[in-house]
Amino acid sequence: MVAARLIGAYFHGIIAVALRIGLRKGNVLRLRWDDVDLEGCFLVVMVKGEKVHRVPFGPGLRALFVGLPSYMNSEWVLPSSGGVPFKDCRKRWAHAKRISEIDLAFRFHDFRHSAASRLLRHGISLYGVQKFLGHSDSGVT
Repeated sequence: MVAARLIGAYFHGIIAVALRIGLRKGNVLRLRWDDVDLEGCFLVVMVKGEKVHRVPFGPGLRALFVGLPSYMNSEWVLPSSGGVPFKDCRKRWAHAKRISEIDLAFRFHDFRHSAASRLLRHGISLYGVQKFLGHSDSGVT
């Protein structure tokens, strides 16, 4: 895939996870293999308030996870080139936006909004989207 070659397989994976399931940036960057159930197709992450949240994912993300070079070779799903989680991805994100011709005003957190909008367009109720995103109050959603 051209995008993966231009921005790196792991950063491409970070964007794919954020876009498809709307995880917060910190959850994506610190995702461990112990948090991923490939058979059940769900992730377990901590959300605000230190609550455990289970997030389902589809076969596309499962294939992405299994195809990552870190699969079964690292505790981190999407590590930096040093084998540890990205501490910050602002420079990589800015680079990815430039080469992909994405509006420079688009923030990483906007992937979360995009995921919520996509779920609503597919007929998922506001309550369902709230639960999917791990919000405790639908007013936040």
